Amino acid sequence: MQRLIRIGLFIVFCSGLGAATAGAQQFSSPGSKTNPAPTPIPLSEIASQAEFTVGSVQNIETSLSTDQITATVEKRLPALTSEIEFRGAEMAKFLARSVPLELLHSMESVLQTYREQLSS
Repeated sequence: MQRLIRIGLFIVFCSGLGAATAGAQQFSSPGSKTNPAPTPIPLSEIASQAEFTVGSVQNIETSLSTDQITATVEKRLPALTSEIEFRGAEMAKFLARSVPLELLHSMESVLQTYREQLSS
């Protein structure tokens, strides 16, 4: 049911976009003083465009369902968020007093390790 709603909304969006484009093209040529009669769109062309649009939406849905990036992010995000909150609280404590350079260096190396993990 959701798929049909998405397809319907996509078709409505495309037809609205086509009408807006046609209107913009009409206003972009101020030199023409005659308004040509609108040309009806053949019903067979509408059906073929609708089939093409349905195929495009199905291809997008298929590629999104096989994409593992979202699953990987969902799996790693809670642990990463907890770690960031923990490190932020630690950093606030350290910054409240004087921080030795050795500690700053070790924190820098930890952050570098996280950056490398995120980029892989």
